[in-house]
Amino acid sequence: MTLFFVLVIISFTLLVIEYLNLRYRTNKIPLRILVNGTRGKSSVTRYIAAGLRAADKKTLAKITGIIPTIIYPDGTHKVIKRISPARVQEQFKLVRLASKLSADCLVLECMSISPELQKLESSILKPHIYVITNIRNDHQEQMGSEVEQIKAVCDAIPTNSIVVTSEKKYLSEIENSAKSKDSSLVFADNINEKIPDGSFESNVRIASEVCRIAGVDEVKANNAILEEIKNSEELFYSCPIDGGQINFLNGFAVNDVESAREFLARWEYKLGAFNRLNFIFNSRADRPLRSLAFAKWFGSIKNLNRIILTGSHIPRVKLELVRNGIESQKIIVWTIGKIKRTLENLGEFAEPNSIYIGLGNIAGEGQKFIDLLRQRKLASINNGN
Repeated sequence: MTLFFVLVIISFTLLVIEYLNLRYRTNKIPLRILVNGTRGKSSVTRYIAAGLRAADKKTLAKITGIIPTIIYPDGTHKVIKRISPARVQEQFKLVRLASKLSADCLVLECMSISPELQKLESSILKPHIYVITNIRNDHQEQMGSEVEQIKAVCDAIPTNSIVVTSEKKYLSEIENSAKSKDSSLVFADNINEKIPDGSFESNVRIASEVCRIAGVDEVKANNAILEEIKNSEELFYSCPIDGGQINFLNGFAVNDVESAREFLARWEYKLGAFNRLNFIFNSRADRPLRSLAFAKWFGSIKNLNRIILTGSHIPRVKLELVRNGIESQKIIVWTIGKIKRTLENLGEFAEPNSIYIGLGNIAGEGQKFIDLLRQRKLASINNGN
């Protein structure tokens, strides 16, 4: 037997041992929950973890959004510092950690985009509850058409599980796929009248339903979820400038047009009709189809006043905006230097009581923008303003 074949046998044996060890540790976790979908995965993961903790269930959770974070059973957070691109093995480490901590529950946000890796995550974790937040047309570069995206999310449904969703448009596809896997479907439609303005009601409904299935008292779970929203989400900022104020809506995490429409409608209901809309669109060069979709939508908005462009796909976005009928004088490009002086630069052309809406992507310039607003707000509070 050659050395090559010996090494192959050894490698294969080690992989089998590793798989069996992971399988053993997975089975030690009494309740496993995987949160998948297009929008809202991080929020729903946090809400579920908060609700489970309210029932004294030892819960480990992980969100994978722009800042990958572990949420420990005591509610403390630890940011995952990656030295290389994200890999699905990160999820397996959480399984081992949950087993080590003797956790009652493990709640993971699905971190994979490709259909194959989504199925891999689901097959390894074998979740008791599989959440589908929604299915929106995004990540087309990796997942293909909307039909292919539906198939990817549904194909990852595990066998003998409970599928929880509030997705209406593709409910029949989800239901058929769940039945083929001998899994049951629960549609989350309970309404909590205390949901804070601007929060996505569907995310709260899903988290509440998952906690109910897990045996958590409804009042306890809902109070914990609402407290989590209150402590961790700030979407509306109001900053004084030149005797007036600039109002900003943080929708940078809103990455598709359908969600953007819903986001605007919710805040118009809260704040009143927006007479003149100003957008800050943070683009990504590796999401060109997203840029095209938003550019087309911006071109259809009648009361659009101004668009500020940031990010890594500015030239193409600007070209598409003009192609969709937006006058070039309404389009402003901001570099990193401009973002560092956000309010000062907005003040150069902002009307009193202006409202700006950030959309497209939270990474990079989007996060810098939000950090600067938070710093300005904190400084204003400390100065007694």
